[in-house]
Amino acid sequence: MKKEISSILALDLLCSMLAGCGGQTASATAAASAESAFSADNDIIVYQKPDEGKLQLTVGLISTYYQGEIDMLNEFEKENPDIDLVYYDITGGSDAYRPIDEMLDRGDAPDIIINAYTIMDTSKLEDLSDYEGVKNFDTETLMQNAVDGHIYFLPGPMNFGCLHYNKALFDQYGWTVPTTLDEFFALCEQITKDTNGEVMPFNLNAKYEKEFSNVLFAMTYDDIMGGSANQKWLNDFKNGKATFAGHMEPVYDLGQKFIDAGILNQDSFTYSATKISEEFKSGKLAMSTLVTSGTDASQFPAFPFPGKTADRQIIMRSMNFMASVTKKDYTSEQSEVIRKFINYYCQPTTQQTFIGSAAMIASTKDATFPDNAEVASLKETYEAGRSFARELFLLNNVSAGRFSGTSYIRQGLMDMAAGTRTEAEAIQEVDTAAADAMANPELDLSAETVGSASEDFTSLETSEMFADMFRQKTGSDLSLVLHGVTYRGNVMRIYSGSITKDKVKYLKPRSFDNGATLVTASMTGRQIKNALNDPYGQDGATADCVYAFSGLKAVYAPWNPVGSKVVSVTLADGTEIDDSRTYQVSFWLGTVNEKYYDPASIIPVEGTFDDILTAYLAEEKSIAPARDGRLTLQWS
Repeated sequence: MKKEISSILALDLLCSMLAGCGGQTASATAAASAESAFSADNDIIVYQKPDEGKLQLTVGLISTYYQGEIDMLNEFEKENPDIDLVYYDITGGSDAYRPIDEMLDRGDAPDIIINAYTIMDTSKLEDLSDYEGVKNFDTETLMQNAVDGHIYFLPGPMNFGCLHYNKALFDQYGWTVPTTLDEFFALCEQITKDTNGEVMPFNLNAKYEKEFSNVLFAMTYDDIMGGSANQKWLNDFKNGKATFAGHMEPVYDLGQKFIDAGILNQDSFTYSATKISEEFKSGKLAMSTLVTSGTDASQFPAFPFPGKTADRQIIMRSMNFMASVTKKDYTSEQSEVIRKFINYYCQPTTQQTFIGSAAMIASTKDATFPDNAEVASLKETYEAGRSFARELFLLNNVSAGRFSGTSYIRQGLMDMAAGTRTEAEAIQEVDTAAADAMANPELDLSAETVGSASEDFTSLETSEMFADMFRQKTGSDLSLVLHGVTYRGNVMRIYSGSITKDKVKYLKPRSFDNGATLVTASMTGRQIKNALNDPYGQDGATADCVYAFSGLKAVYAPWNPVGSKVVSVTLADGTEIDDSRTYQVSFWLGTVNEKYYDPASIIPVEGTFDDILTAYLAEEKSIAPARDGRLTLQWS
């Protein structure tokens, strides 16, 4: 696999790589300085040795369709063999807190950002209005995310918000794809009956407010947004002259119908996208809004959201991602390569490289509907004009962090599923919050501080802090944290200053199983050594990463092949690990392969990652990197 940055580049590392920071420039002849920029003594930035003799630019990825972006980047490198694009994952965040904005503020952002529809601070981005490739888009598409008439975000392919079904299951049981809401709910009931409840009919992806609301809005579109009268109401709501009450009841009625059908419940709001994809692929889920990655797409065909009648089916359209360039003091050589990449990105053929057989259409001018069987059922709906753009129910002149209607809708339905709030109360909560936001638009609701950091942490130091936190919480001998991978590992870093409640939400690793907890388990010394060289990856594979730890002392060679990155390891005091002795090891369930511990020895700790981290920050008051010499990184 192409090398992948495992953590956010530290400012001092970027300074050694980029012009205008430390005086060094990354050029095609500056391989030594470029390589040293990725071999810090307190962070693991790449897990494979950088290519020598090439100009290197960093690319941050915020997206669901990760492999498609990598394919796109690899194609660019094939066309430009003297250029090395080093990419890494960035956590997207929410309207209340975006890690990328903090990176931009700290001068720590990658050069190019491929971004899953997250609007960033444009004062830190390059104006791309005069780039040659911009002419490949029509004005309307470009201006959707323009700021004061300037282009900072170049559109990627348009994503079709729709439903998908597991073809093997439908063929096995003779189920028919629904075209109306009545058919849809009848099918859900039939799926439960035919499988004795072993197959979940549908998952609304309710953990993520935008994806969750897309389903609700699509299935009620004609009642809440379709037509001039509804659009007038929407405009009035955005200006504080209309209310949810008396208009948005169809959305909540639909949510209640999902609750009554047993499809939407309290667990739905913590179900990860990874878990949904796994269950969809394995046949435990019949219908989903998510395309399963790494699987033949023809086995999960798309179909439109059902409507009140068959001719009222609809799909949603939204940009899958956008490209931006961080404002830096680039050398002329770097600027030329950035322009070359952006112009490549804007080509219709490039967008098609990303799309492959997915249910998307290029956002470039004169794009035609994709010609593949997996999305053929969407074509008639699309060409009939039955598509709508994503709506967040924001307020004019009020920041999205201050008020987002979709956030309140999700919380209201979560409360309804828990039985703690009626539909009328949930709707009234939105109207009360909207009125307050219009009256006090400057009030920052996301600034509640739960702790602080006295110094900047690298990403590896952040992972080590989590390991210390696990060990302190459980009283275990050792603790382990996957570092530098997006599947259940840490890719975040903590900067000096206040740590807010909203930031805590994005410091936790992603893709945990629903209900997973911090645990302590019994492991022999031999099992610990084996586990360290076999980090738990997706589908049980060995991940190309390492474990950060507490209670050990080790030498790691991050650029070694998978399975051989641990050079040596002892206990923290330098004594040997006894192969036959049993140690108590803490980790988040699902981050260590079960073959390396006794499942019967598991002792769970109550509380979510957010709960444990918030309590730790409250107890510590102010945190700083340990820097205790526990890990030596060997780059040669």
